[in-house]
Amino acid sequence: MVARGWGSASSHHGRSRDRSTGIALRVLAGWLIALALLAAAQPATRRLGATELTGGGFNVAQGRSLRHGQGPLKRFIVEVEGSLNVRAKRFAEKVQNILFDRRSWIRSKTFSLKRVDSSPAAFRVTLATRSTTDRLCYPLATNGSYSCWNGSRAVINVWRWRNGARSYGDNLKGYWRYLINHEVGHGLGHSHKNCPRQGDKAPVMLQQTIGLQGCRRNPWPKHPEFP
Repeated sequence: MVARGWGSASSHHGRSRDRSTGIALRVLAGWLIALALLAAAQPATRRLGATELTGGGFNVAQGRSLRHGQGPLKRFIVEVEGSLNVRAKRFAEKVQNILFDRRSWIRSKTFSLKRVDSSPAAFRVTLATRSTTDRLCYPLATNGSYSCWNGSRAVINVWRWRNGARSYGDNLKGYWRYLINHEVGHGLGHSHKNCPRQGDKAPVMLQQTIGLQGCRRNPWPKHPEFP
């Protein structure tokens, strides 16, 4: 009888400890979930080698370039969407090599350009996924296929960056030059142009991704496009 009584009391205390442990684990799990949600809500900013991941999910190419051109300075930032397997610094080098070329917009000698990695900046050049491009370009209809200028940002559709356009055939490097000059050209105040005459070089502000209207492809601004 003593053995059974003792055993019964022991089982009772064991069940109590099990219930207490279960409650404690549920409370702990609740706290861990709350902390995880709180951390997820905070803007993520951490160093990633030569880039910085900002709360908007973009890797900003770190460092600053020299100043190129003549006239009032326009600073710009280059960034790459964090989900892309593209180094921001590498993309920035391609962008600035185009914009700093003497055949590009600085040829006008009315302004100068400098790439920076923090504000203030006159504009941004952003490489983004197709869905993010559509979101950043809205209400412009890019349909997962095109790039755009919207607000103070040249949004470059990564699919288009990798695949080019029929008008440029396999000349992807030439298409990159056109695309950057065209979208940044909008930011500099230039609107779309038409082909002036069959067989002429296309204005860079012609929508060459869509077609050439009888002109020849051309990735650089033409003299009539300068102020």
